Amino acid sequence: MDSGAPWTIVLIDDEEDIREVVRITLEDAGYIVFTAADGQAGLNLAREKKPEIIVTDIRMPVMDGLAVLEIVKKEMPDTEVIIITAFADMDLAIRALQLDASDFVTKPLNYEALHLALKRARERFVSRKQLKDYTRLLERAMEDQARILQQDKLVSLGRLAASVVHEINNPLTSVIGFADLLL
Repeated sequence: MDSGAPWTIVLIDDEEDIREVVRITLEDAGYIVFTAADGQAGLNLAREKKPEIIVTDIRMPVMDGLAVLEIVKKEMPDTEVIIITAFADMDLAIRALQLDASDFVTKPLNYEALHLALKRARERFVSRKQLKDYTRLLERAMEDQARILQQDKLVSLGRLAASVVHEINNPLTSVIGFADLLL
């Protein structure tokens, strides 16, 4: 993610008023926001827009937020998901975090808490991307090292073969010379 580029969010909530107020708040904070009224529509939107962050309500018609979270983490594992709910249910929060939700925010929304959750989600997204980039770099370095070791082995084998040929050629030259004299 380019640090200067705006972050894209898909906001999923079945309450139109909440969707609209949160969308405006997030756009004012510099985010690009797409909204959906239910989990399935939000999931389809996320597949299309490929956001860095999804903010989803838990309890919605068609598909709930935990189902959205589970599918997103399978299909788009780098996407961060923040769960919002009107129900301060600790079991739901634990389940959401077990499914790798970035954060859990309760309604009525405290916008300071939401912005803090978004900040943590951005940091997690960037850290995960840096880790993947570093892992790819290490894998390439290891492949290069393996290739160099293989080349070194081949060079050593070539030197060994040349040395063996040289050691065989010296006595063989003498044998051939004496054989010619005998003939």
